Amino acid sequence: MTAARPQEKATELIGFINAMLADGIDPVRLNDIRGEAEKLEKFGLYTAAKRVKGMIASICGDVKEIDKQFNAALLNSGRDIVVLLNYATALGNIHHHTRCVEVADEAVSDAPDDLLVLDTAIQLQMDAYNVDRVRSIQEQLEKLGRRKMNPIFYAKLDAIDDILSKAGATWNQISARIELVADTLREQGLPHTMFSEALSEGVILYEFVLHADIATVIAAEKAVQQAIADKPFSPADRAIAFSCAPA
Repeated sequence: MTAARPQEKATELIGFINAMLADGIDPVRLNDIRGEAEKLEKFGLYTAAKRVKGMIASICGDVKEIDKQFNAALLNSGRDIVVLLNYATALGNIHHHTRCVEVADEAVSDAPDDLLVLDTAIQLQMDAYNVDRVRSIQEQLEKLGRRKMNPIFYAKLDAIDDILSKAGATWNQISARIELVADTLREQGLPHTMFSEALSEGVILYEFVLHADIATVIAAEKAVQQAIADKPFSPADRAIAFSCAPA
């Protein structure tokens, strides 16, 4: 097996894991992927194995394991760009957006002309509502020959800017609230969460989509509201409202 092929295998396995974000976890398939990761590590393909194990930890909502696996992969690979992007994506998957965009920014700093890096980073920054950084990365893309986004993209950035400005909130505060809610759902035994959003009447409507029955979703939403109530007021509370819905 050449040096490139184990990384290609890891990317293929990560693709299968990412598909489960939308479709729900397939325990049998996930166990098979774990086995494939162990094979990679057994044959000395350490970075590839750790990339896959880190993404498995992501879909399972295991924050400590994500850090453990990706820190090992970064150390072994010399902080390889692909590993950085995987790490950032894994953190984004569990809605830890503040650290996610820090890792993404490292990748952008290391590879400012790499279109894949910039495309990935712009989406991760968007998920964190860091609109100023989204604009700056888009400017980098345009300097590299990428055409401007469509008007809807810029209208959304302006709408988010307006919501945050009127609430006196920052993207960091918004991201902290999202992380609080996601962590609360993990504590409720719901580690695997997608989301949908809408901008309506000066508020970000942020809905976590759960692979669970109605009773579990209702209980989860109550836990989320209580978790927010137990925290000191944040300007983000004027800018974002959370709900839960079954997949």
